[in-house]
Amino acid sequence: SFYFLIISMSFENWKKIKVKEMPSTSSYSTKLLSFLKPDKVVLDVGCGFGRLSGVFKSNNCITYGIDINEYAIHEAKNNPDLKGVNFSIQNANNMEFIDDFFDVVVSQGLLGASSLKNRKNILKEIYRVLKPEGVLHISEFDLVSDDINRYESDYKITGEYGTIIVKNLD
Repeated sequence: SFYFLIISMSFENWKKIKVKEMPSTSSYSTKLLSFLKPDKVVLDVGCGFGRLSGVFKSNNCITYGIDINEYAIHEAKNNPDLKGVNFSIQNANNMEFIDDFFDVVVSQGLLGASSLKNRKNILKEIYRVLKPEGVLHISEFDLVSDDINRYESDYKITGEYGTIIVKNLD
């Protein structure tokens, strides 16, 4: 028999986590800076402890970071290196921003930790708050290049990228 292992943390578990040393694709996401002019309004959806939000702020972007994890937002707000970033506790399924507000929306590791239904809602919300001609940057945690074929073949069975099939040892 088989079971599915989702290679990410669940949404419910993320709301409770208090560990700052989480995997990050920040170094990849910062490449986006080469496409941005200063004073762009950036939203970091699922910002966690604000690591990437700080990168955008330090590059003269007007930066907002939202996350459902209260502890992470508390820590981000109290981090002196992140002063000036507008952090708030929000659910990405129902953001408290006006339509067409952001020049750039960045999502890092959020969609992989969300259910398929929530992913669709999150993407609708991102579309709503992103300006026409805005930039959307989504990055999920890295795949080892040798695993790409496995992810592709397992997708045919699970119907969802980012999952792999593992044989039950029982």
